[in-house]
Amino acid sequence: CCLFLHSVVQMEIQRLEAQLEAAADSRRFDLAQQLQQQIDEKRRDLGIAVSAEDATFRDLEEKIGIARAKRDFATAACLQEELQRKQQASTSSSASQHMDMDPRCQNITEEMMFRAQLKLRAEPPGEILLASAPVDDLNGNLTLGPANSLLEAMGCKRGPAGDAEDAFNSRLMRNGEKWFTGWKGKVIGAMQCRQGERIDFVAIKGGPMCDKERKFLLSKYFYAQCTNFGQFDMKVCIVLVEDLEELRSWLKNPTEAADLLKEAQQILEKVEDDLTSMENVCARSMQIEREEIKAAMQKLDDRSKNLARRERCMDDFRGKVRSKRVDLDGTASLRVLSPGDVSGLKDKLVALETLQQDAKAHFTVRSTEPAAPSSHFRLEQLGAFVAAAVAAEPRIADEARTEHETVQT
Repeated sequence: CCLFLHSVVQMEIQRLEAQLEAAADSRRFDLAQQLQQQIDEKRRDLGIAVSAEDATFRDLEEKIGIARAKRDFATAACLQEELQRKQQASTSSSASQHMDMDPRCQNITEEMMFRAQLKLRAEPPGEILLASAPVDDLNGNLTLGPANSLLEAMGCKRGPAGDAEDAFNSRLMRNGEKWFTGWKGKVIGAMQCRQGERIDFVAIKGGPMCDKERKFLLSKYFYAQCTNFGQFDMKVCIVLVEDLEELRSWLKNPTEAADLLKEAQQILEKVEDDLTSMENVCARSMQIEREEIKAAMQKLDDRSKNLARRERCMDDFRGKVRSKRVDLDGTASLRVLSPGDVSGLKDKLVALETLQQDAKAHFTVRSTEPAAPSSHFRLEQLGAFVAAAVAAEPRIADEARTEHETVQT
């Protein structure tokens, strides 16, 4: 029930704002003031009454407007700085934020509004209307008049911004809230008269009132008014420019920014595609390298195992040679050999020769296999030791035979 009453009061305010615009256009200022009072009462009924802080802001805005109307730009600049300081320190919400609290605006998101504006700016403009502009900037350079002349030269109609000499601006500029309410009625009326048609509202940067107007144009409430609360596509493009020079540049090529953005997006997509291809190539290359490293590690592991096996064989043969040396030294220590010992010595010679051949077969290092210098050195020592042992055994046998013959004689 509360939401329904809220919606009814909002619709009544919109109706009164449209009547206020019509009264201002027909120069019926007494009626306009009465309608403004009714609108203020309706807004108070909704709990959107102006706070003391907002009243201070309005007072400063009116003083800035009066100073600029008197061409006292130094005073206007000082008041502008004071207003900005107060606004930065303030935590109160603006009027546009109050309107955005309308329950019917809950389904409207910032992303939705951004996408709609991005789509509109990529298309040729429709009817161009000047919605907001300062009479002159803080440096005293005229802005509103030259902007109207520039648009009229292109065949555009007069927009909601009006001009400095019209009755609406001259009668209501001293009351900031009433002037702002009337301006909103003009903007919404211009949009509703062209329902379903493409419109481009131009807003030139100015003072606090221009900032307030820009906030309204970019608010969820205005988007809801243009789309009947999301039922239709957005047809109103909001063009924000800094000065007249930027306005001339936009009129010369309205879609330049959107074209540049599209080109940048295409380049970025190509870079992303190239990066994806490079990542795939690198992934395949790294997979191959991993497999090669794995195979190389397997070969190293096999060679390590082979080396350990050869070392065990070497130790085994070293033990056999040591036992042969002990056996041979024991035979040689007798110093007396009988003819019956010849066959035993021959068997020992055959065993030593077999041991020497086995050592050569197992421990000969091939030229194709890299071997550590220390292992090669041990193999050479082992071969020399075995060869010396084999060569020494006949000599010991001869010495033993000679001594035996001497003993016999």
